[in-house]
Amino acid sequence: MSLPGHVENGVVIFDSGATLPEGTKVVIAPIAGDQDGAQRELGGWEAAFEAARDLEHYDYDAWRKQRDHDESRARDHLP
Repeated sequence: MSLPGHVENGVVIFDSGATLPEGTKVVIAPIAGDQDGAQRELGGWEAAFEAARDLEHYDYDAWRKQRDHDESRARDHLP
């Protein structure tokens, strides 16, 4: 089933006036040719998702150890 609609004030409005029961899971996809507007609205989300994927195998323990080392040595050069 597909229900044509449009976005109004950030909410999807079905053109037919149809409603779905509360909690219904949906998938929203822009109609071909209108994806440029959708991409502008999404802004940096795609970049954020890519960055999150890159962090999947990030070594947080090594980062914490380096941070602690840097903090412990931060004032070593001061008189």
